[in-house]
Amino acid sequence: GVLLTSFFLLGDPATLPLTRKGTALFALGAALLSSGLTPEGFSIRSAGFAILTMNLLTPWLDVWLKPVSYKTKDPIKATYPS
Repeated sequence: GVLLTSFFLLGDPATLPLTRKGTALFALGAALLSSGLTPEGFSIRSAGFAILTMNLLTPWLDVWLKPVSYKTKDPIKATYPS
C-alpha cells in the first residue's frame, strides 16, 4: 500500500519542482520524512503526509534551484523563460 500511495502521489507533475535536482530533493525529502514520521517504519499515512509536506516546499525548491538561461553568464540574474 505504501508503494502504491507513493507511486501515485509522487507521479503528479503539477506538484513536482521544475528541475531535475529539485525533483531529486523532493523525492529524497519525502522518503526521509515518511521513514522518520512513524517509529515502526513506513506507513500509508506517513507517506501521504510527507509528500504533502514536500508539496509545501516546492515553491522554495523552484526559487532555490531555478534554471540558468543559456545566454546568461551570471546565474544570479537568470530568470525563468517567458
